[in-house]
Amino acid sequence: MQSQPVPELVILPKEASVWWGRALSVFIGITALSSALGVVLLSLYMSWGGSDFIDQWENEHPGEYPENGTEDEQRAWNYSMDEYENNENVKEMMQEYESSGIYTVSLITGIILFFLGIPAAILAWMNHEMMLKVCGAWAVAKLISDVVISILSANITASYLDSVPGGSDYSWLAYTSTASSIFCGSTLLAIVIAISLMYKPSLEIPESAFHSKEYTGPE
Repeated sequence: MQSQPVPELVILPKEASVWWGRALSVFIGITALSSALGVVLLSLYMSWGGSDFIDQWENEHPGEYPENGTEDEQRAWNYSMDEYENNENVKEMMQEYESSGIYTVSLITGIILFFLGIPAAILAWMNHEMMLKVCGAWAVAKLISDVVISILSANITASYLDSVPGGSDYSWLAYTSTASSIFCGSTLLAIVIAISLMYKPSLEIPESAFHSKEYTGPE
């Protein structure tokens, strides 16, 4: 009996829109440029002496409490004393920021994120198959840097709030930045992986007896 051709069942992968990758590219590019801008501004701040400018504040102690003064004088002294103590706490906080090494960490991570972000943005725009590795590395680096910086700053901010009257009730809020950094960074990493996998080449299925292109029919 003459063989009869049978239509071949071909399953083609649905192509993802190029704009998923390009939207990711724009986001990474903007973030990389923001990192570069942050490095420039922080470098200028440190070159100008860092927190040394705070020492130039005119923060004069109001002196002894006017026990025999009028009510207005005592109220003015209380206001001046609160302002003096607040300025001293701010100065101490800025000095702790500088001594903690957070500025150095921010500079290093900013440079890394910029030089990782530029090729990641280019590959994402091209929907290149290498974007998973490069964009993923950028997202991991950003997650780690954000978490480290948030931990360093949270401890200092919490100490400052503890020194402010009534601030100890809200010092725990300083640590929410670490939780939000972990959540946002993990979400960004998941989005980067999901979009990158859209453009990953699918594996070719080798032809076998189950993929016959021709039906010979019964003999």
